[in-house]
Amino acid sequence: MIGERRKNSFCTRLVLMLCLTWAAESQAELYPSGTGSGDTALSKQNDIAQLVALDRLFPFGGKYHSTLYIGDNGVISFDDAVSEEADGARFRNLPYYYDVDGDGRIEDPDTIFAFWADVDITGDGGNVYYRVTSSTTTLDQATADVHTYFRSNFDFRAQVVIVVTWDQVSFFDQTGASDPRNTFQAVLIHDGQESFVLLNYGSITWVVGTRMDGDPNTGLYTDTQLGIAIVSRRY
Repeated sequence: MIGERRKNSFCTRLVLMLCLTWAAESQAELYPSGTGSGDTALSKQNDIAQLVALDRLFPFGGKYHSTLYIGDNGVISFDDAVSEEADGARFRNLPYYYDVDGDGRIEDPDTIFAFWADVDITGDGGNVYYRVTSSTTTLDQATADVHTYFRSNFDFRAQVVIVVTWDQVSFFDQTGASDPRNTFQAVLIHDGQESFVLLNYGSITWVVGTRMDGDPNTGLYTDTQLGIAIVSRRY
């Protein structure tokens, strides 16, 4: 699990990119997900960003947000949708922001990158599930997790939890018998004033799609590459 604290007293930005070349098979840390848990499934389209309206404002990046976007490519963004890398982003380590709405301004929204990759959930490529919940069970679990992973916040009590799960997702243009799948999750927790983000990883068996010159069968680079990069900015 990777946790990141978000305080509303200053504006922050987190870019997290995770590349793994091994499979982490245990899913013990993942919150329950799927339609049986009351989740909504993202439409099975490629490079989609689903707008989700929030009944309670979510404090993040120095602002209070009434909406967010959930993208199939392992991303959650505020203010503007981030659904795909443009062609100019090829081989870049960080996502390429661009003029989304044609107003001449390059959008740079507050964004959470759970696993930024060229996911493709069309057909049998897996699913992306999400729910916004205030159920007692989930709030208790989230509160306990904040107390465990952010140990200076023992007085925190979660009021809203947003669970987004990329379940057994494949990558664009996957061919061959290997059929690797990734399962990972972002859990957004807040009490109306402070917010916390937990990133949970289940089975991670591929890291890149064919657009980034990954192997079309395995979703791995030809040469073994391993890296975790966390870039944060405070201003």
